Amino acid sequence: MNCPTCHAPIPDAAIQSEIGRRQNARRKTHVGPPKVLRPCPHCRARFGARELRAHKPQCPEKPSPGGRRLNYRQELYHEALMLMKMSAWPPALQEHMQQHEKEAVCGDAIACWVADWVRAADGAVSRRRSEDNDPAGPGGKERDDD
Repeated sequence: MNCPTCHAPIPDAAIQSEIGRRQNARRKTHVGPPKVLRPCPHCRARFGARELRAHKPQCPEKPSPGGRRLNYRQELYHEALMLMKMSAWPPALQEHMQQHEKEAVCGDAIACWVADWVRAADGAVSRRRSEDNDPAGPGGKERDDD
């Protein structure tokens, strides 16, 4: 084989080494840095960046768009309630469930209603605690106990 520019003969060793280099480069399957696996925030399954981006919108553990995730304490309380029989639930939760019983009932709906009740009850408890600890009291004005 000759050089297309100067028409000088090209040694066979140079051609074979170039062919080998190109074939070797084509055989390599992984190019670039190693894949970093990160957990899905909903189901904790581990994915690479592209896979996680594609998985998040379709994740089966993804919370409903209207609700936010429970904090750790709320999650423990929610799990304990879901393990109890419904007859052993607190009366306020039973009332909450009676308000929603006309809606479609499935296991996920009941778990969501319990989570909503836990969130609401926790918010009421935390507001009550902050008012009790606040020297200004519930009205926001300084108390004058003199």
